[in-house]
Amino acid sequence: MTQYRIAVRRVFFLATIFAVLSLAPGCGDAGDDIAQPAAPVEIYPVRGEVIRLMPDDKIAVVKHEDIEGWMKAMTMEFPVKDEAEFAKLSEGAIFEAKVHVQDLEYWLTAISLLPAEEPASEDTAP
Repeated sequence: MTQYRIAVRRVFFLATIFAVLSLAPGCGDAGDDIAQPAAPVEIYPVRGEVIRLMPDDKIAVVKHEDIEGWMKAMTMEFPVKDEAEFAKLSEGAIFEAKVHVQDLEYWLTAISLLPAEEPASEDTAP
């Protein structure tokens, strides 16, 4: 009977050690503690018109042309991380820039203003 009690205590002791170690930080699933590498940043040229500015958040609402390889033409909000780049923009401004895309995050850089497009004049020749 003594041998039986010793064996039960050993099993209980080992089970307890295993339970404690499996809950300890760094001893669980190795995949949980490893940081996933960030997705690469993809860069696309964009051309558009500033519809509205939201200076508190440094966001420009832009009506843009097709962004080849990323998105069809639409009106959407674009963050501008750099203060100097954001300062270049004004409502109604036509510009070209680079849109950086990483996972679900995107933002504008390399903003360059373009001359305002003048409407085509109608030829009134007889």
